[in-house]
Amino acid sequence: MPRTHQERHRRTRERSKPAGERDRIPKGPITSSEIHRLRAWSEGQATHGGKGALTSLVAGEEDRFGIFLSKQEGPRKAAQDMLSALYKALTHYAGWKGFPEEKIDGLVRQAFFQDDPGSAGQVGLADVQERYESLLAPDANVREIMTAVFNASYAKIFGHSGDPEVLSLKGVITDFYLTPAAEAVSAESFIHDAGLNDTYLRALSDFVRELAEKKGPGTAPDVFTPPWLAEYSSTADAGDYARAMESRKFRSSIEHPMTSVGDLQGAREPMGLNEMEYLRSFVYAFKRDDLDTATYTVDEALAKHGAKSLKELRKHTDVALVKENYKTDGSGTYVLDADGNVIVETVDVTAGKVKWVTTPRDARQPQVPDADIPLPWRTGEEYFTVAPDSPWSKDVHDKQGHPVRTGTSGTTMRMLVSYGALGAPGGKPTDFLYALLAWMLPRHDHSLYEIFRGAQMMARTGAGPDSGSPGFAHGGASNDEIGKLVGLLRIVDEPGGLPAVHPELAAAFAADFPGRLIRGTYSPRS
Repeated sequence: MPRTHQERHRRTRERSKPAGERDRIPKGPITSSEIHRLRAWSEGQATHGGKGALTSLVAGEEDRFGIFLSKQEGPRKAAQDMLSALYKALTHYAGWKGFPEEKIDGLVRQAFFQDDPGSAGQVGLADVQERYESLLAPDANVREIMTAVFNASYAKIFGHSGDPEVLSLKGVITDFYLTPAAEAVSAESFIHDAGLNDTYLRALSDFVRELAEKKGPGTAPDVFTPPWLAEYSSTADAGDYARAMESRKFRSSIEHPMTSVGDLQGAREPMGLNEMEYLRSFVYAFKRDDLDTATYTVDEALAKHGAKSLKELRKHTDVALVKENYKTDGSGTYVLDADGNVIVETVDVTAGKVKWVTTPRDARQPQVPDADIPLPWRTGEEYFTVAPDSPWSKDVHDKQGHPVRTGTSGTTMRMLVSYGALGAPGGKPTDFLYALLAWMLPRHDHSLYEIFRGAQMMARTGAGPDSGSPGFAHGGASNDEIGKLVGLLRIVDEPGGLPAVHPELAAAFAADFPGRLIRGTYSPRS
């Protein structure tokens, strides 16, 4: 695709910025020359510009790919098939638990929703009847569907432990496969009627029960524990997952969200109707206490708050205001640098205890225009980062050239346990993998490598051929579909992060999305 002179210069300026100041979604696809550089580097040849620049370009491609996937029928249908399978399983579970018949449908639908403005895709608990039905519509938002699957599979129960009315697939598996009384309640008829994949769940639950016993008294078996799932795959995968988690660093000062609905619309990332209705019902603001203002040089301010740029500093939750003081001469005129820009001499930083709060909107207040609604969502990258000097980052990012964000995706592993437990609903595991990418790539929860690596562990591609323990797609997908999935995941075993250097990946995309992606990239044609 030809580039204008201005676009080439814009990209050059963008790449020269510190990482914290770059646009979240770069404009324009990767050029053929950049693809050639990546291919040459993957073959061990020297390239101009360095691996860091190439990896940054791939990260931008991944953002676009996630947005593209969120609009495709295959990923949406796979997510909806999973939603329906969960509804069926939880309905049978509620009946088995003895809830009154007239109460069951409402309890099951509530399992899919949470009231959490800080988490993308959460739309509250109002009108769960209508909201559940809306997720089955042909134009439903993939982020909302996958968030609902996430809630009902295992996530909502974390905040409601011990509440018998909060139903979850985790509860089903615990009661029927992991508790001491599991053998007594594992009625064949229930397992069949609920649509559970008994072969997969028995193999996985037997493994985690044995592992829990080895870890000593008081250790409860749990099929949703990522390190255990990595060990179920292979000893090598368990070691690799541990290295990835050792590389993860919790951000001491979590950045508060700065994105608006308009920003997502500008990036062509779809917003769900339920999300918009929910976001309109709140006023978002910061509550700041114990504020104190101090003056620093720019370097001092950045060092004190652990920021890489003033833009990043302004996003820190312990910072209320950053005022720039420009250098002047004796007459009060601004001093300019060689490029004609003002020079920041010092900054006044007002900092203290800052808390993101939501207040229900007063009905008398005017509606905020959609584009101006701030998003209070916090994503994985706002909580965690990967230490660049860690062995895992040096291997995956520096040596192999894959973008990294927060480490191997444990969320992917847990979601695929759920998908496998219900027999791979729809029978197309690659489409469900695409749905995971559509859910997590645009919001920077994980990179494509991190999601694929978690999926690879769950597919058990690293396990010995005679291990006999099934992967998540066993029994729910054809051998051809499983073969396609395994081929797709091979990207994590080789250097470089673009389809241009992975023929099997490029072939899979060409088959699944014919003519809709620029050849050799993740970028949509329009």
